[in-house]
Amino acid sequence: MRVQWILGRNGLFQFKFIPWHDSAYSPFLKLKRNQMEQNKAVILCVDDEIVILNSLKKQLKKAFGETYNYEMAESADEALEILNELQLDETNILLIVSDWLMPGMKGDELLIQVHEKYAHIITIMLTGQADDDAIKRAKEQANLYCCLHKPLNTKKLIETIQSGLASHG
Repeated sequence: MRVQWILGRNGLFQFKFIPWHDSAYSPFLKLKRNQMEQNKAVILCVDDEIVILNSLKKQLKKAFGETYNYEMAESADEALEILNELQLDETNILLIVSDWLMPGMKGDELLIQVHEKYAHIITIMLTGQADDDAIKRAKEQANLYCCLHKPLNTKKLIETIQSGLASHG
């Protein structure tokens, strides 16, 4: 959602909420152009910390170059919205890397929902705090490929992604 401010005829500002998919500023418009032009498969990263997302994107680009499109989501809800948009565009979503501890929906819950709707997507969870029950639940209900513990070892993450892509692709 974004907020649009409008100067009314009475000289007062009014605002309305606009869903991203209805917005001229939608992050999906750029995404759709990229997908149509390049038709690359997608790796989606989900973390509520933008610094972590930026680091993940940098690491993925360094390891895989322009082979894939890399999408970032700051929440589980945003990730589900991006997945739905990509599915509508018939874009191949290969893999999702999600943090466990996020406001709202936790990573295991997100990955379970993803698996229910998109069973082909490889799921990796990152955590510094997940309990054993959450990891077990993700393995059983989301076909969790791997759970990596923080602090994150970049080499281990890239090797895990490569292994997951090789074994499922």
